[in-house]
Amino acid sequence: MKNRPLWLRVSAMLLIFLLCVSSVSLAESSSRQTAEAVIAELIDSSDNPLINPACTVLSNAEKISLQPDVINILILGIDDLDKDYTYRTEMAHTDAMMLLSINVDENHKGKIVSMLSFPRDLLAYVPGVKGIYKINGAINCGDALAVGASRADAKDVVGQSETGFSTVCSTVSWMLGGIQIDYYCGITMDAMAALGDLIGGVDFDLEMSYTGHSQKRYTKGFQHLDGTGIVDYFRARKNATSDTGSDEARAGRQREMMLAILDKVVADKSLILKVLDGLQSNDTLKQGFFTNVSATNMMQLVGVGLKLMSSIDVTDADTLNQVFGSYSMDGEYLNAFGNWKFRFIDQANRIKVIQEVFGVEVSELSYVSYPYAKWLYESGFMAVRYLAVADAIRDFIVENHQYESVLSKAVGSGNSSLALSEEQSSSLDTFNASYVETLQAFLTAASAVDTAALNDGSYNENLTTELASACKNLQASGNALAKLVGYPAGVGKKTKKVEWTSGVYMDEDPLINEIYVNFR
Repeated sequence: MKNRPLWLRVSAMLLIFLLCVSSVSLAESSSRQTAEAVIAELIDSSDNPLINPACTVLSNAEKISLQPDVINILILGIDDLDKDYTYRTEMAHTDAMMLLSINVDENHKGKIVSMLSFPRDLLAYVPGVKGIYKINGAINCGDALAVGASRADAKDVVGQSETGFSTVCSTVSWMLGGIQIDYYCGITMDAMAALGDLIGGVDFDLEMSYTGHSQKRYTKGFQHLDGTGIVDYFRARKNATSDTGSDEARAGRQREMMLAILDKVVADKSLILKVLDGLQSNDTLKQGFFTNVSATNMMQLVGVGLKLMSSIDVTDADTLNQVFGSYSMDGEYLNAFGNWKFRFIDQANRIKVIQEVFGVEVSELSYVSYPYAKWLYESGFMAVRYLAVADAIRDFIVENHQYESVLSKAVGSGNSSLALSEEQSSSLDTFNASYVETLQAFLTAASAVDTAALNDGSYNENLTTELASACKNLQASGNALAKLVGYPAGVGKKTKKVEWTSGVYMDEDPLINEIYVNFR
């Protein structure tokens, strides 16, 4: 169970202080600065990623490194580089995400190699990025951040950037409660097929008959799969004929295939050197393989791998079961946010898996439940957008009037700016008070909804009613202030309406999801 009473008490006291000060003299500049200081404190102390995206960025104290005993390697399967899902070409996602955790402690009693899958549709917060995303879109957020773009499909965004991969690692680390990812290896489907051919394919017992992405038909039963066959099996989901083609079932198949590949490499250690050579000489593999493992680290990892393999009897099934562990970050697969399918993580399973694989106790993740997502879609997103629109009004005032704000990164035009009139100043004070009311109402309601979801309980629905009322007040005070200062048309220009609503889903609204990623 989460523990939030401290910041709630602090923010409540700050709010009371603000209202007391405001009732004495809201027109005074010092009171306005106090109001903004309260807002800044509420934001900075918030644990809600839609209000304070920085709260998902792990501090050094929150990071958990398990080296030298444990080496964590994140393996990322990248789907087609270019494709047209709807009406625009999208960047590729990491549709296969698997953490290979290797325990090299000679005294370790558990699994030596653990494979942990992350279903691609898991609801996730990308550290430092405002919005709600699927975990397979973290790379797209990072690629966009690398060039300062607001859309992952912008023309200047180059897929598979170093920032993209590091962003995936940060997101997975957040999901694991701070456990650090030491290395990543990303591979495209074409490169995966080349790698499969390089090791001579694998012998595998298919549990189903299906038609692969390559249009090749596969029949149930034991058979040899070449590189294309391996990739077709990795990707089988909608075309799968068992387990209803779920993403969870596909993740399980991916782990089974990875185990088959590892088994083959363990049985024939010369394949390691063959793969290393292929990374230098095979053009398809070179162009589609991405990693932060240096040449020196690579040789060290090979040495560790060979040492571990020397003690493994690949012909003994019991020994293999003792050595290799298979896990998944499972969760319910539900429709959410109006038009998308998301997977909502099983909190108890997550805590259990992290404890078993890493020996680390972690707390529950906040704001990732289905009831919270439902509440956001029905009520919460409105407040998030209203607050963002209000921020834009404040930025406009800083840019065009003689006014500085701790809440704005906008830059004013100096002495040429207009001084705020008494009427404008009074309207700004009312606006700030409405902003505090809305922000506090959102944080209180969001916390109540999420806490109730974690405890399978209910929350006071009056909090949502109060939030709607606060949003109405913010809209009214914002409209009045916007008219007085000339927002958004510009000072001295014909008045335009403030766009409090966007008319699009949250994924395409930059005031809710900072970077556009097509969830498909």
